Amino acid sequence: MEETKKFMEPLDIDNGWRDWDMGNKAQEFYRDYLPSHVNCERGETWFTPIALLEGVGNCKKINRICPEFKIEGIKKGDVKKFKLELISKISEVVMEHDDRDLNKRVGEAYHSLVNFGCIPLGLNSWKGFRNRCRLGDFPDLFLQSVKIWFLNAEPKPNGSEESRIEGYSTTEKDEFDRYKELWFHKFGKGEAGWRKFVLGEMLMGSFVDSDYNVIQLFDHKIGRPFPDISEITGSGKKYTKDELAVALSQVQVIRGCILEIYKIWYNRAIVLSKHKE
Repeated sequence: MEETKKFMEPLDIDNGWRDWDMGNKAQEFYRDYLPSHVNCERGETWFTPIALLEGVGNCKKINRICPEFKIEGIKKGDVKKFKLELISKISEVVMEHDDRDLNKRVGEAYHSLVNFGCIPLGLNSWKGFRNRCRLGDFPDLFLQSVKIWFLNAEPKPNGSEESRIEGYSTTEKDEFDRYKELWFHKFGKGEAGWRKFVLGEMLMGSFVDSDYNVIQLFDHKIGRPFPDISEITGSGKKYTKDELAVALSQVQVIRGCILEIYKIWYNRAIVLSKHKE
């Protein structure tokens, strides 16, 4: 259990990168467990839990829902800090009866080795910023796109309704094509390439199942990644932070996603702990 637990312990920022997935321990992890990935790539945090709270909105909307969040004198980073604390409170409610010795504050737990991988720097930026409205910060949507790319499926044309909300389109294909020679093709092509990618990133048995299918966190789509929580945010009701956490913990997609990601992380910790045996 101790060997498994070390992969799920939240890390500190411990170097000049000022980013958990590029800290010294993270980079040591990439060298030891993902040795073919340390030349042209950057650390990647697969799942970013505050993406579940995209519907909570900006500081003014948060203040309307939860007046204890004050907008007077607000500083950069305060919204993110509030959402991280809120998602941690939500996960503590959801995981209340889980008797495993885990950090149940998902706003801290996601900065752990089980949630880290390596992808090219430019692809990291594209996924997290320029294409966030399609992929969000959800590994199931990103990995499903990668799988489709390896299998050379025909993308849905940009501009069409099905492209906008239904899934993999030329938006994703064009970006992945930029890295095919630099990165993707070192895994191979087609089904064999996808399988080697899964094994190379040590995703088997956690983010990807034994049949090489991507584990879905909840029912969502590329182009519509974020959960709909309008029944709470649009109700006009005001909450304390604790009350809001309890209310959001009852939203099935949020509850299900938190339970699924902890299952994925725990399974990956077991796989990683056995890797050196």
